[in-house]
Amino acid sequence: MACMKAISTFNLGMNADSVEWCPIEGFRDLLVCGTYQLDSNSGERIGELHLIQLGKHPDLINIVQKINMPGVLDCKWAHVKLDSIYLAVVNAVGEIRLYILLEEKKLKEVFIKKLTKDDDTLLLSLDWSTGVHTSDAHIVTSDSKGFIHLLNFDSGNINIVDSWSLHKFEAWISAFNYWNTNIFFTGGDDCLLKCFDKRIGSKVFSSNAHNAGVTAVQYNFKDEHSFASGSYDENILFWDFRHWKVPKGSVTPGGGVWRLKWEPSTCKTVATCCMYEGSYIVDPEEFTTIVDYHEHKSINYGIDWCYLDEKTCLETISESAQDGKKIGLLAVCSFYDQHISLATFSNDIK
Repeated sequence: MACMKAISTFNLGMNADSVEWCPIEGFRDLLVCGTYQLDSNSGERIGELHLIQLGKHPDLINIVQKINMPGVLDCKWAHVKLDSIYLAVVNAVGEIRLYILLEEKKLKEVFIKKLTKDDDTLLLSLDWSTGVHTSDAHIVTSDSKGFIHLLNFDSGNINIVDSWSLHKFEAWISAFNYWNTNIFFTGGDDCLLKCFDKRIGSKVFSSNAHNAGVTAVQYNFKDEHSFASGSYDENILFWDFRHWKVPKGSVTPGGGVWRLKWEPSTCKTVATCCMYEGSYIVDPEEFTTIVDYHEHKSINYGIDWCYLDEKTCLETISESAQDGKKIGLLAVCSFYDQHISLATFSNDIK
């Protein structure tokens, strides 16, 4: 029987909405968590970026750095080391910020670029193109006025390739096809999932398969034809890119789907945070919910898998291997209760 249980929780002191483990070998004990809060006195959207190191049990959550900044909406590590280890952050005043991770496990800001014309437009999401192919790195971002911005990365600098108005309302999500990085996906509050090809400067397809705003998309790291999308309509749709008119299957775990994360080593499971209804692990082949997680009492906005191998994870959290079971470690964060938690997921080996 599958199980997901909390092993550590921590109050960050601000509303948490984004969490990402570092994927780079030698630094996989690190994660970042972003926060976003409206200052009641100034009216400013403020935030913090927390760099957290996984410690030995029982002191698992260790804040090693806290950076003040405008409210964080999303943050993502480049999947591979480029000339350095890079983290990109998008915020509530329309900026993208780049950080490098130093050898002493501290973040250093190296670049800021404002992508919007005013301070009222929020950058809502970002993705790196480096999930499978590592050359010619790009970043795609989406904003609260429905625009998508494609950026070229060049040794710590970012240049805008182009921007397109693709959605009538908020463009909640943007994500690359990691196997063909000329192509990216977007989801908007207009209930549309779109696929765009930068070579021709127009959409490849537009789907209204979701019945509410499209809030989550992630491409499969192991299967070049597979990706998943999620929505306020509480459905996760699984797609074959070759047959995009109809999804190949769906899961309805409960609650609006805010983030989707394929388990990085095998892509045999998908983690999702479902806002008011907790977080879930789902099976993308059987189209079923494997386990639910309700440690957080507020909106679940962030979830991610740790990239450490199972043996290292077990040694760190002081747990023993289980015969016939695969063990994974995840981080989850939530908004108004301002918590981040670490959780283990155990499931029968397929």
